[in-house]
Amino acid sequence: MNNQLLQHWVWSLKKNVADIEGIIRKKILGPVRALMYDVGELHGLVKVMNVESSGCSYDELDEDEDEEGEMACEVPLMSEHTSLRLYEASEVLFFVTEQCVSQLVEIRFRLNCMMKWIRGTASQVKARGTAIDSVQRENAKKRRVSEQTVHKIADFLSTTLKSEQKQNNTTKKRGSSECILGILFSDYFCKDKIYIESPTPPLKTKTINGCLGKDRDKTIESPSVKTALEISTQIALDLFDEPRTTMRKS
Repeated sequence: MNNQLLQHWVWSLKKNVADIEGIIRKKILGPVRALMYDVGELHGLVKVMNVESSGCSYDELDEDEDEEGEMACEVPLMSEHTSLRLYEASEVLFFVTEQCVSQLVEIRFRLNCMMKWIRGTASQVKARGTAIDSVQRENAKKRRVSEQTVHKIADFLSTTLKSEQKQNNTTKKRGSSECILGILFSDYFCKDKIYIESPTPPLKTKTINGCLGKDRDKTIESPSVKTALEISTQIALDLFDEPRTTMRKS
């Protein structure tokens, strides 16, 4: 394998992953962060509006009319409970989006370890059968990865992958890159739930039994970006439909 071609391949791969990370930060994480801030401001305004109102609920609209047909109390245009639900949903959406970005950063680090290992292994194969003081052996020695890097690669290559299974699943076949790197990144946008590997102790405190035992199969269930966005959208529609419902009943 030509070393220059391998270097060009590694550079192109790193650039593509960095471009994807930049797009997600700009097109998804930035707007979601702004949404959470604006929803927090909206929730504060709704609370102020409710304090100034008399506190009638939406169910009491038809019961509180006086003889002249006027409302006996002032009903808030938006429910504080619904605005609080929207604020909590926007927080969940922000946390899941940050989690998505952090997983992409982890993919970038894993790719870096994998490419270093491939390049070092290719140099060692190329150096076989050459003289002890040959250039090939010197290059292989320089490009040899550390034992810690090898442990990292073995760790994520042996990761047990868990994904939500849907009935009548007609989605395309999963890419091999996700399976090799041990992170199902597409599930953030295609599935309703995702499963993240639980945090593991530092490498120096691990044992062989700990790496291969049942502790490695522990995962944490989390909503996907798709689900969090759908829930936030539905609650936002309900919240902004409340003023029209109130005006119609009044």
